[in-house]
Amino acid sequence: MQQALISLVVLLCVNSSGCDFLVYGFGPHPRSPRYSFGFSNAMRERIDDVELKFVAAGHEYLIQPGVLIVEARKEWYGMPDPIPARGTVSWRTADGTIHHEEIAVADRVKDLHGFEGTIWFKIKDKSVEVVPITDEERKHRSYERGKYP
Repeated sequence: MQQALISLVVLLCVNSSGCDFLVYGFGPHPRSPRYSFGFSNAMRERIDDVELKFVAAGHEYLIQPGVLIVEARKEWYGMPDPIPARGTVSWRTADGTIHHEEIAVADRVKDLHGFEGTIWFKIKDKSVEVVPITDEERKHRSYERGKYP
């Protein structure tokens, strides 16, 4: 009976927002309003070993989208507070070359504390462009069948 009660409590916690520690671990909680990080391959070739390293609230984070084929996009949700000031994006091209670029993140976001949307890292031939897109902008772009980022 006690085991069934514990299972019920865990199930209810996982399905509600009141037990974020079960979903996000014991580190910093996701920011509210929430934002996500997105990765976009704007190159003419597949890229491998894509990753982002950053520090937020004194904790180091590593996000590994891995492989991005041409024009592919991947998103990671529930990012921590605060939006990091800087990050390092790295990737490997088909010729085996590993690229690294340190980029400003928070400086690119207009409404830093109220931003709700996706901060895209658009990987180009030799650089990374940071493209914040609010949820509202994204809705308009999808209605107009526009590409983002």
